[in-house]
Amino acid sequence: MAPHIRNNPQSYYDFICHYSDRICFGSDALLYQPEIVSDYIDLVRSLRLPEEVQAKVFSTNPRRLLGLGPGST
Repeated sequence: MAPHIRNNPQSYYDFICHYSDRICFGSDALLYQPEIVSDYIDLVRSLRLPEEVQAKVFSTNPRRLLGLGPGST
């Protein structure tokens, strides 16, 4: 995924901003290669998404999905 984001960051920026209520950051690398997770976090942050969108992607949406916070059903 990383090469695609690096090759077309504006497209990913636009997509994530448009669907910011539906996107969660996640990776199975935590189980197998934990050092890669920080690389992916840095990659998402390099898109310079608005702070509100980053908060949704990294925290609000995953918590809602897992039923762990406000807005969960």
